[in-house]
Amino acid sequence: MDMLEYYFLVNSYILFFWIFFHFILKNETAFQKLRIYLIASIFVSILLPYMQIHIRSDSFSYIYSQIPINKSNTEISTILLERIFPIEGSKTSIGFLTILKYMVLAGILMSFILSLFKHLTIHSLINKSEERRYRNLYVKITAKPIIPILYNNTIIVPNTISNEEMDIVLEHEYQHYKLGHYIDNFLLQIFQIIFWINPIIYLLINDLKQIHEYQADKEIIKSGIDASIYKLALIKFSIGFQKFAIANGLSNCKIKNRLVMMNNISIKKWKWKFLLFIPAFFAVFLILSFTTSDNDSLLNSPEQQGVNNETIELSTISYEELRANNNSDYIILMINRKSQLLINGKEKCAFDEINEKVSNSFQRKVSDAYKQLNSNLLINTSLKIKFVIQKSTQTNQGDYDKMLDYISTSIFNLREIYSNKLFGKSYNLLESSDKDLLNNFIQPRIYTLPDKNI
Repeated sequence: MDMLEYYFLVNSYILFFWIFFHFILKNETAFQKLRIYLIASIFVSILLPYMQIHIRSDSFSYIYSQIPINKSNTEISTILLERIFPIEGSKTSIGFLTILKYMVLAGILMSFILSLFKHLTIHSLINKSEERRYRNLYVKITAKPIIPILYNNTIIVPNTISNEEMDIVLEHEYQHYKLGHYIDNFLLQIFQIIFWINPIIYLLINDLKQIHEYQADKEIIKSGIDASIYKLALIKFSIGFQKFAIANGLSNCKIKNRLVMMNNISIKKWKWKFLLFIPAFFAVFLILSFTTSDNDSLLNSPEQQGVNNETIELSTISYEELRANNNSDYIILMINRKSQLLINGKEKCAFDEINEKVSNSFQRKVSDAYKQLNSNLLINTSLKIKFVIQKSTQTNQGDYDKMLDYISTSIFNLREIYSNKLFGKSYNLLESSDKDLLNNFIQPRIYTLPDKNI
């Protein structure tokens, strides 16, 4: 399972948990249970992909003479993506998925920097504020017009608050601290940085902060503070700056909802709603399990509509034959006893890069030999690029099969790319004669050298 597939699965589960909360659980008054649900949903979403059921096609088995290859939807998607970034001249193309991966990582870095800036802003505010104590917490009084907030074990309040309102504000923020909401905030910052691209994570965070406020409001009323005075204080502080959203504040959720929740009578009806979660979760888990596959399998079920059964042949080639021909006619991929890969004796390669790098090597050889591509090239070409593999006598058989998977996929991808370049249409739409020409140019065959102790 590569990074993008894992990232997709985690965000899909987060989406499911949030939808269930929003439509089934949101209006319940069991605030602590809802809080646990939302926090646990992210942790569970992170772990679930590792439990994913991977479907491997029973029809995909290797024998020495040939390899059955079923062209799957995943492979077709890869072909379309590679067409967006074709190789020009001798330049190496960068796959769309690779670009997407770096975009995600760049976004994570930017989110981290923004979060760090917010922390530094708050620390700067703390260092410039007058200090006092409330119970076991520090209280920082600032001249800046901010909303009261709790930051770890420090309450930050503006100096415009009256003495009567100050007690309410400090007690409210103390309840956040006592309930451990500052720990939730720290975890949420991490999740928001990692899953910045998912809009649902922001909705989930807002919902959790709203539950924090419901809990604090409930504890305030239980402490004996007059409810009407407290509600007036909430309304007064409902207008403020949101630049300190990483901390708990008196107005970081809708004030109307909080006033309504304070008047709600707790009704224990959440248990049967949680029972609905079991079949809903089971259904989503199965759907995501059966629509994804790990890197060991490039294929979906052969029963899919529009899937054609085709074969990649395996043929042997000797060292003498290899030396007798021009080296530029070969793309050689070697795998040693540690399952480390090398292309053409010099380019190191990871398993998930085989498809891209083999395809790039082929296209570079073609572009070096032919400055212009047209259908006549297939009739007159003397270029016969062969895909050659060699493995160590101690190579793991599973890794060797995986390498064959990727090279086979790369051959079909190349055929599709050049079909569009030379004929302007997909390979499956070509006439039989044109297919034969293209198959002669991009042979559906992999040559194997004798095993060697490498």
